[in-house]
Amino acid sequence: MSKRKSHIDIRGMSCANCSQTVADAVSSLDGVSAASINFATDEGSVEYDPDEISLGRIFDAIEDAGYTPVTDSVTIGITDMSCANCSETVRDALEGTPGVIEADVNFATDEAQVTYNPAEASLTDFYDAIEEAGYSPVRESAEAEDGSGGDAREAARQEEIKRQLRLTLFGAALSAPLLFFLVERFLLGGGVLPETIFGVEFGWVEFLLATPVQLVLGRPFYKNSYKALIKNGRANMDVLIALGSSTAYVYSVAVLLGAIAGSLYFDTAALILVFITLGNYLEARSKGQAGEALRKLLEMEVETATVVDEDGTEEEIPL
Repeated sequence: MSKRKSHIDIRGMSCANCSQTVADAVSSLDGVSAASINFATDEGSVEYDPDEISLGRIFDAIEDAGYTPVTDSVTIGITDMSCANCSETVRDALEGTPGVIEADVNFATDEAQVTYNPAEASLTDFYDAIEEAGYSPVRESAEAEDGSGGDAREAARQEEIKRQLRLTLFGAALSAPLLFFLVERFLLGGGVLPETIFGVEFGWVEFLLATPVQLVLGRPFYKNSYKALIKNGRANMDVLIALGSSTAYVYSVAVLLGAIAGSLYFDTAALILVFITLGNYLEARSKGQAGEALRKLLEMEVETATVVDEDGTEEEIPL
């Protein structure tokens, strides 16, 4: 049985009876092996088994007893998440970090909202936990560690938009001829294109066009698939994309080399990656536009109010 010890700041205690009430409430929880509460210093020390009880339940027990455990919260931007399964992985990693009371990870906004015990955890711990799970936190300056700063998150979002656009254009440039080959085969019935192009067999031309797409556009999906399967022991959307594209590509290479009989699907392998990357670009851009709209809305918030006294005197005060 693993053990973890947490130091908790508690507000609202006024006497030894208060500290005893908190100690009794916490000690009665399954998984808590020891609880020491000191009203003179407004502090408590709790030893518990994290596999059996969460820190959040301990904080809830303190609140139910009528006292206030001190907590803090922070918002962290995260990149590299591709589906809801990714957000669940990050959430589990954060909630497994000592000092974290609750973590809410939103794939749609690429953000994590973490409620934690400030006496036990820090923003650096959350960054490390996210990176250990295989994802990239947006590291903000010390001035923004309260979660109010958004410049770093916005810069990371804009960089992601540019990266996805570069990948999409690169893949589209190489896949455009493959798309024409696909149309020629299925809509025109084949036989329109020559068997060789500049002395190179048609199949090898497809191979030369599809391979850079597979290596460049496929690399992020292979990387994220490895993290999901090997490090986190679960599948996500990246695994599905990598599996589908790789199957078509490897099968086509085997056919091209004469190892097996069949048709070539280099076009399918490349176009899967291009269309998914295009979708990632559109998604990143829409998130950026939504974020910009929210910022403009917040900027419209009034900063002052006019107070009118009974005698009609007006006074402008900051909000």
